[in-house]
Amino acid sequence: MLLVGGGCVNASNTAESDGRSGVSASMRENSMLENPDESVMVTKSSKNFDFEYREAYLPENIDPSASAIFAENNVGRDWGIWGHNLYRIVKVDENADASVYATVNGERYDGQYCFSSQVLHDAIKGYIIDNFGNGDKSSSRFLIMPGDDDAVCNCDLCAKAGNSAGNTTPAVSKLVEKLAKEFPGHVFFMGAYGSTFMPPVDAMPANVGVMVSAIRWPLSSLTGGKRRTDFDALVREWKEKCHIIYVWDYINNFDDYLTPFPILGIMQQRLRHYKEVGVRGVFLNGSGEDYSSFSGLHNAVLAALMCDTEADVAGLVRDYFMQNFPASGRLLSDAYLQWETAVMKEKKKLDIYAPVGQAMRYLGGCREFGRFYDALCDAADVATGKERRELERLRLAMSYTMLEVARCSGNVDKFRAKVWLQNLGRGGQYGIGKISESGLTVSGYMKCWEMSILDRKQDNLLAGVRLKALTRLDGSYSDLSVLTDAVNGLPCGYHYGWLISSLDDGLEIEIPVVPQSRRLEVSFLKLTRHRIALPTSIELWQGGECVARQVADDAAEVDMLRENCRRLVYSFDLGGVSSGSTLVLKVMRPKGKINHIAIDEIRLKP
Repeated sequence: MLLVGGGCVNASNTAESDGRSGVSASMRENSMLENPDESVMVTKSSKNFDFEYREAYLPENIDPSASAIFAENNVGRDWGIWGHNLYRIVKVDENADASVYATVNGERYDGQYCFSSQVLHDAIKGYIIDNFGNGDKSSSRFLIMPGDDDAVCNCDLCAKAGNSAGNTTPAVSKLVEKLAKEFPGHVFFMGAYGSTFMPPVDAMPANVGVMVSAIRWPLSSLTGGKRRTDFDALVREWKEKCHIIYVWDYINNFDDYLTPFPILGIMQQRLRHYKEVGVRGVFLNGSGEDYSSFSGLHNAVLAALMCDTEADVAGLVRDYFMQNFPASGRLLSDAYLQWETAVMKEKKKLDIYAPVGQAMRYLGGCREFGRFYDALCDAADVATGKERRELERLRLAMSYTMLEVARCSGNVDKFRAKVWLQNLGRGGQYGIGKISESGLTVSGYMKCWEMSILDRKQDNLLAGVRLKALTRLDGSYSDLSVLTDAVNGLPCGYHYGWLISSLDDGLEIEIPVVPQSRRLEVSFLKLTRHRIALPTSIELWQGGECVARQVADDAAEVDMLRENCRRLVYSFDLGGVSSGSTLVLKVMRPKGKINHIAIDEIRLKP
C-alpha cells in the first residue's frame, strides 16, 4: 500500500504540451523512491509497480518535485512529442511545402497532415535529433498522432499506403515504423483514437507502442458485458502488432472542473482491468494545470492505485484528509466517501461532459449538498494556516456548485446567489480561473448570471406548468420542466438551462394560455462552436391557423457573452389570441452543419 500526502503546486504544462526534456521516468524506476517530507511511505518496490508509466494529469503533478514524491510521470518531461502536437514541429504556414499537409478529395487541407510526406518525416527526424539525440545516451517517448479531427489524407501516396475513409492508420504506421528503425534507442507510440483507432496490418518494431484511448468506454467499471468484451478485443488486436500497450483514460468532467467528481472507485476497477489485460502504462487525463475540486486528493490516491491497484481507497482518502486537513478531515472524508458510495451503488456512468444536474445523483440534492456547503464554510472560517487557505479555495469552488444547484432547482434566492457569486469572484486569488476545458472563465460565468438572472425578472405565469411536446425529443433532453422553471438559461454554454433539439425539422410544443396572459416570450441560445444556431422561424398556431410568426433576426433582447455566445429572446403580443385555449409553438431548425437549436424559458407574462 502506498500512503500519499498532498500539496498544491502551480501547473505549467497542459496535456497538449510536447515536452523537451528527453528524460524517461520509466528508465529511473530501479531504485526505491525516497520521501523528502515523510508524507509518502512506499512498501511496494518500484520494480514491481503495477504500471511502468503512471500519470494523473492534474495540477499537483506538474512540479517535478511533486511528481517524484508521488512516483508519477509527466507529459511535459517524459515525452518528446505528445498528442496532437505535430503543429508545434511543423507550423501551419501558407508558404510551407504543400506536401506536408493532407489532400482531401483533391484539395489541400491544412488542418491535417500527410503522413506519407517525406517533408513531414524529415521535420520530425530533425526535431528529434536536435532536441533528444539519437537515443543512445537517453531514451525518450514520442507519440505520433494526427490532428484531432476525422480528416484522412487520400493523396496518391497515402492511398497506396492503404488509407481509406476514416482510417489513416496505414500511413501513420509506416511513418512510425520508419522512425522507430532510425532511432532504436527511442520509443515511438501510435494512438488508438479517431482515424487511427484500428491497428496496423503488419507487426511493428519492438520499440513501438500504442496509446489506447478509452474515450469509447464511458467512466464506469469494465467488469463485464459488451464494454469489456469490446475493450479486450481491441487490446488483443493491438497486442498482436505492438508489445507496449498504454491507456489514455479520463478523470474529470471537462465541462465542470469545480463540482465534485468522485471517480476513485471507478478508476480502481478500471486500473485493475488494465493490469489484467497487460496494459503497461496509464495516462489519466484530468484538468491539467487548471484547478479542479479535490484534485489534490485525486492525484494522491490515483498515484497510489497506479502503483498498486489493490490499495485501500477508503483508507487512502481518510489518510489524505487527516494529513492535509487535520481540523476538517472528518467532514471532508465523510462527504467524499459518501459521494463515492453513491456512484458505485448506482452503477451508472460518470459523463465526462455533463451538467451539474447529473451530479445531483450522488451529491444528494439541493438540501443535502447545501448542508455540506454550510459546514464547509463554518470550517473554513475557523481553520488556520495552510488548511484555512485550502478550505477557502474549496469553499469558493463549491460556491459555483451551489449556484448551479440553485439554478437547476428553479428556486433562485437572489440574496444568497449574490453571496455565492461574491465568493466565486475571489477564486482568482486561489488559482481558480477556468470552469471548463472549453475555456469558460469564472468572470464570464458570473457575467452571465448577473445579466440573465440577477438583472432579469424571473416571473412566469407558466411557472411549474407541464408542457407537452408534439414532436420527438432528444434522449438526453426529454425533461420539459426546464422550459417553465422561471429561471433563464445562461448564454455561456448549452449545459446552463437549455433544452437541446436536433431531431426532425424542428420542435413543436403545446402551451396552455391563461386569461391574464398578454405576452409570450421564448429564449434561444446561439452557440456556434457547438453547432447551436437560432431557428429559421418561430410560429404560434391556434385552432389550426398561424396567428404569429417571427424569423431569426427578430430578436427583441440580447444577453451576450461573446458574439457567437448569446441568449436571444423573441416576444409575441397575445392581444389577438383567444384565452382558455392552447397554443402550439412551432420552431423550425436551420439546414446545414450548424443545425441544433437550444430553447429555454417559455414565459407567459401579464
